Amino acid sequence: MQTPVKELLTFFRRPASEAQSQYRQALRYRDRRKKAFNFGQAIWHFQQAISLEPDNPVFHCQLGRAYAAAPLLAVTRGVHNGFKLSESADQAIAESKEALRLKPDYAEAYMVLGEGYMYLGEVEKALQAFGAVADLHPGARLEVLAEVESSQVEGGICDHPQPDTARQHLQWAVAYRDRGKYRRAERELDKALKIAPDWPWLYHNLCRLA
Repeated sequence: MQTPVKELLTFFRRPASEAQSQYRQALRYRDRRKKAFNFGQAIWHFQQAISLEPDNPVFHCQLGRAYAAAPLLAVTRGVHNGFKLSESADQAIAESKEALRLKPDYAEAYMVLGEGYMYLGEVEKALQAFGAVADLHPGARLEVLAEVESSQVEGGICDHPQPDTARQHLQWAVAYRDRGKYRRAERELDKALKIAPDWPWLYHNLCRLA
Protein backbone atom coordinates (compact mmCIF):
# COMPACT_ATOMS: atom_id res chain seq x y z
CA MET A 1 0.00 0.00 0.00
CA GLN A 2 1.40 3.41 -0.97
CA THR A 3 2.10 5.95 1.73
CA PRO A 4 0.05 9.13 1.13
CA VAL A 5 2.08 12.16 0.01
CA LYS A 6 0.87 14.18 3.00
CA GLU A 7 2.23 11.56 5.39
CA LEU A 8 5.58 11.52 3.58
CA LEU A 9 5.84 15.31 3.81
CA THR A 10 5.06 15.14 7.51
CA PHE A 11 7.67 12.41 8.00
CA PHE A 12 10.47 14.30 6.23
CA ARG A 13 9.62 17.79 7.52
CA ARG A 14 12.11 19.08 10.07
CA PRO A 15 10.53 19.35 13.48
CA ALA A 16 10.24 22.89 14.80
CA SER A 17 12.89 23.96 17.25
CA GLU A 18 11.84 24.95 20.76
CA ALA A 19 12.46 28.59 19.82
CA GLN A 20 10.21 28.31 16.77
CA SER A 21 7.51 26.66 18.86
CA GLN A 22 7.65 29.52 21.36
CA TYR A 23 7.49 32.01 18.48
CA ARG A 24 4.42 30.35 16.96
CA GLN A 25 2.71 30.38 20.32
CA ALA A 26 3.48 34.09 20.62
CA LEU A 27 1.90 34.82 17.23
CA ARG A 28 -1.19 32.85 18.19
CA TYR A 29 -1.63 34.71 21.47
CA ARG A 30 -0.98 38.10 19.81
CA ASP A 31 -3.75 37.70 17.23
CA ARG A 32 -6.74 39.63 18.60
CA ARG A 33 -9.05 37.82 16.15
CA LYS A 34 -8.49 34.52 17.87
CA LYS A 35 -10.16 33.34 21.07
CA ALA A 36 -6.71 32.52 22.42
CA PHE A 37 -5.74 36.23 22.38
CA ASN A 38 -3.62 36.96 25.45
CA PHE A 39 -1.16 39.78 25.07
CA GLY A 40 0.77 39.02 28.23
CA GLN A 41 1.30 35.44 27.06
CA ALA A 42 2.35 36.67 23.62
CA ILE A 43 5.07 38.88 25.10
CA TRP A 44 6.27 36.06 27.34
CA HIS A 45 6.52 33.57 24.47
CA PHE A 46 8.35 36.08 22.26
CA GLN A 47 10.83 36.63 25.08
CA GLN A 48 11.27 32.89 25.51
CA ALA A 49 11.95 32.48 21.79
CA ILE A 50 14.56 35.25 21.96
CA SER A 51 16.22 33.70 25.01
CA LEU A 52 16.63 30.47 22.98
CA GLU A 53 17.69 32.17 19.72
CA PRO A 54 18.92 35.67 20.58
CA ASP A 55 20.33 36.25 17.09
CA ASN A 56 17.05 35.72 15.26
CA PRO A 57 16.01 39.13 13.82
CA VAL A 58 12.42 38.00 13.16
CA PHE A 59 11.82 37.29 16.85
CA HIS A 60 13.07 40.74 17.84
CA CYS A 61 11.06 42.47 15.10
CA GLN A 62 7.82 40.72 16.02
CA LEU A 63 8.29 41.47 19.71
CA GLY A 64 8.82 45.09 18.68
CA ARG A 65 5.59 44.99 16.68
CA ALA A 66 3.77 43.71 19.73
CA TYR A 67 5.10 46.56 21.86
CA ALA A 68 4.14 49.10 19.17
CA ALA A 69 0.59 47.73 19.05
CA ALA A 70 0.20 47.54 22.83
CA PRO A 71 -1.44 50.96 23.44
CA LEU A 72 -4.03 50.36 20.69
CA LEU A 73 -4.79 46.85 21.92
CA ALA A 74 -4.96 48.04 25.51
CA VAL A 75 -7.88 50.32 24.68
CA THR A 76 -9.86 47.75 22.71
CA ARG A 77 -8.97 44.42 24.33
CA GLY A 78 -6.84 44.96 27.41
CA VAL A 79 -3.28 43.65 27.40
CA HIS A 80 -2.63 42.56 31.01
CA ASN A 81 1.07 43.03 30.58
CA GLY A 82 3.97 43.31 32.99
CA PHE A 83 5.27 46.64 31.65
CA LYS A 84 4.11 50.25 31.54
CA LEU A 85 2.28 51.22 28.37
CA SER A 86 4.15 54.53 28.44
CA GLU A 87 7.35 52.53 27.89
CA SER A 88 6.01 50.52 24.95
CA ALA A 89 7.33 52.90 22.26
CA ASP A 90 10.84 52.77 23.73
CA GLN A 91 10.67 48.98 23.88
CA ALA A 92 9.47 48.80 20.27
CA ILE A 93 12.43 50.96 19.25
CA ALA A 94 14.90 48.82 21.19
CA GLU A 95 13.67 45.55 19.69
CA SER A 96 13.54 46.89 16.13
CA LYS A 97 17.07 48.28 16.47
CA GLU A 98 18.28 44.86 17.58
CA ALA A 99 16.52 43.27 14.60
CA LEU A 100 18.24 45.76 12.29
CA ARG A 101 21.62 45.11 13.88
CA LEU A 102 21.15 41.45 12.99
CA LYS A 103 19.58 42.12 9.56
CA PRO A 104 20.30 45.66 8.28
CA ASP A 105 17.95 45.37 5.27
CA TYR A 106 14.91 44.30 7.30
CA ALA A 107 12.11 46.54 6.01
CA GLU A 108 9.52 45.49 8.58
CA ALA A 109 11.91 46.32 11.41
CA TYR A 110 12.36 49.82 9.96
CA MET A 111 8.57 50.10 9.94
CA VAL A 112 8.38 49.24 13.64
CA LEU A 113 11.25 51.63 14.37
CA GLY A 114 9.44 54.44 12.58
CA GLU A 115 6.23 53.80 14.51
CA GLY A 116 8.10 53.91 17.81
CA TYR A 117 9.65 57.28 16.95
CA MET A 118 6.30 58.48 15.57
CA TYR A 119 4.63 57.80 18.94
CA LEU A 120 7.34 59.79 20.72
CA GLY A 121 7.13 62.73 18.31
CA GLU A 122 10.71 62.31 17.07
CA VAL A 123 9.89 63.49 13.57
CA GLU A 124 13.25 63.28 11.80
CA LYS A 125 14.04 59.80 13.13
CA ALA A 126 10.57 58.55 12.20
CA LEU A 127 10.86 59.94 8.67
CA GLN A 128 14.30 58.38 8.21
CA ALA A 129 12.97 54.98 9.28
CA PHE A 130 9.92 55.18 7.01
CA GLY A 131 12.15 56.41 4.17
CA ALA A 132 14.33 53.33 4.61
CA VAL A 133 11.25 51.14 4.14
CA ALA A 134 10.57 52.74 0.75
CA ASP A 135 14.25 52.48 -0.25
CA LEU A 136 14.21 48.73 0.37
CA HIS A 137 11.09 48.20 -1.80
CA PRO A 138 9.57 45.47 0.37
CA GLY A 139 6.28 45.37 -1.50
CA ALA A 140 3.23 47.54 -2.10
CA ARG A 141 1.49 47.07 1.25
CA LEU A 142 4.45 48.01 3.45
CA GLU A 143 5.57 50.85 1.17
CA VAL A 144 2.10 52.40 1.09
CA LEU A 145 1.82 52.14 4.87
CA ALA A 146 5.23 53.81 5.31
CA GLU A 147 4.11 56.59 2.96
CA VAL A 148 0.87 57.16 4.86
CA GLU A 149 2.57 57.26 8.23
CA SER A 150 5.30 59.59 6.91
CA SER A 151 2.63 62.07 5.83
CA GLN A 152 0.93 61.80 9.23
CA VAL A 153 4.23 62.43 10.99
CA GLU A 154 4.77 65.58 8.95
CA GLY A 155 1.23 66.97 8.81
CA GLY A 156 -0.74 65.33 11.60
CA ILE A 157 -3.35 62.63 11.33
CA CYS A 158 -6.05 64.82 9.79
CA ASP A 159 -6.54 68.37 8.50
CA HIS A 160 -9.20 69.28 11.08
CA PRO A 161 -8.44 67.42 14.32
CA GLN A 162 -10.99 67.25 17.11
CA PRO A 163 -9.04 66.24 20.20
CA ASP A 164 -11.92 66.48 22.66
CA THR A 165 -14.20 64.32 20.53
CA ALA A 166 -11.36 61.89 19.80
CA ARG A 167 -10.69 61.53 23.52
CA GLN A 168 -14.38 60.85 24.09
CA HIS A 169 -14.31 58.05 21.52
CA LEU A 170 -11.29 56.56 23.29
CA GLN A 171 -13.18 56.67 26.59
CA TRP A 172 -16.13 54.89 24.96
CA ALA A 173 -13.73 52.31 23.53
CA VAL A 174 -12.46 51.55 27.03
CA ALA A 175 -16.02 51.35 28.36
CA TYR A 176 -17.03 48.86 25.64
CA ARG A 177 -13.83 46.89 26.24
CA ASP A 178 -14.65 46.55 29.92
CA ARG A 179 -18.06 45.15 28.98
CA GLY A 180 -16.48 42.62 26.62
CA LYS A 181 -17.86 44.36 23.51
CA TYR A 182 -14.59 44.32 21.63
CA ARG A 183 -15.89 45.08 18.13
CA ARG A 184 -17.68 48.17 19.35
CA ALA A 185 -14.50 49.19 21.17
CA GLU A 186 -12.58 48.84 17.91
CA ARG A 187 -15.14 50.96 16.08
CA GLU A 188 -14.76 53.73 18.67
CA LEU A 189 -10.98 53.54 18.34
CA ASP A 190 -11.30 53.85 14.56
CA LYS A 191 -13.38 57.00 15.01
CA ALA A 192 -10.78 58.45 17.35
CA LEU A 193 -7.97 57.64 14.92
CA LYS A 194 -9.64 59.63 12.14
CA ILE A 195 -9.85 62.89 14.11
CA ALA A 196 -6.86 62.73 16.48
CA PRO A 197 -4.35 65.59 16.13
CA ASP A 198 -1.18 63.53 15.83
CA TRP A 199 0.45 60.30 17.01
CA PRO A 200 2.21 61.67 20.13
CA TRP A 201 -1.16 63.02 21.34
CA LEU A 202 -2.80 59.70 20.58
CA TYR A 203 -0.04 57.68 22.23
CA HIS A 204 -0.22 59.77 25.39
CA ASN A 205 -4.00 59.44 25.63
CA LEU A 206 -4.03 55.73 24.83
CA CYS A 207 -1.48 55.07 27.57
CA ARG A 208 -3.32 57.25 30.07
CA LEU A 209 -6.83 55.91 29.41
CA ALA A 210 -5.96 52.25 28.95
